[in-house]
Amino acid sequence: MIHEGMILEQSGGNLALMELSSGIKMTLLMALLINLVTPFGLATTITVTGILAAVLLFAVKGIILGGRIGLFEASMAKMRFFRLPSLFAMAFFFSALTIIITVFSS
Repeated sequence: MIHEGMILEQSGGNLALMELSSGIKMTLLMALLINLVTPFGLATTITVTGILAAVLLFAVKGIILGGRIGLFEASMAKMRFFRLPSLFAMAFFFSALTIIITVFSS
């Protein structure tokens, strides 16, 4: 939550707009992640039942993703900073492995 330090000087309307923009950004990124990772349940026809089912399934997937993000942030809050380089190295390894697999599988 280091990024929260930037908005400590704000109040009133400016703080509300900053919080609103942060919420919109999180919602859009979550929607992109939801539709990329779990694309099932998208409406394929423009009918009322199809759209309602897609919206309901999207909301369920959003609640699940929000819960996972909350659990991840709560578990990582107490992590010491000297453990972060190992996480970055692991993320780099998996991203490089993904790129290698993608290049050689085509």
